[in-house]
Amino acid sequence: MKDNEKQRIVLVAGTFDILHESHINMLRNARNLGDKLIVMLSTDEFNETKGKRAYQEYDTRKYVLESVRYLTWLSQSNLGMIKLCILTCLM
Repeated sequence: MKDNEKQRIVLVAGTFDILHESHINMLRNARNLGDKLIVMLSTDEFNETKGKRAYQEYDTRKYVLESVRYLTWLSQSNLGMIKLCILTCLM
């Protein structure tokens, strides 16, 4: 990629509890859509606001996701981050 070319960044979000084959396929396919893949991982607190409860704690889900080779960057997903991403995309 040349310096003056824009990179395509793909963003996906989820709880990824418990990470399974379909999650991996989705992450691989998402990565193939762009140059970089950012994953927003739902925090336990964010899941509670939606009435969800994960089997695995956030730190465990984060540890497992970080080992997936398709990810470029992993971020916490909470209401503030979602609003920031929406505002950034609208600019």
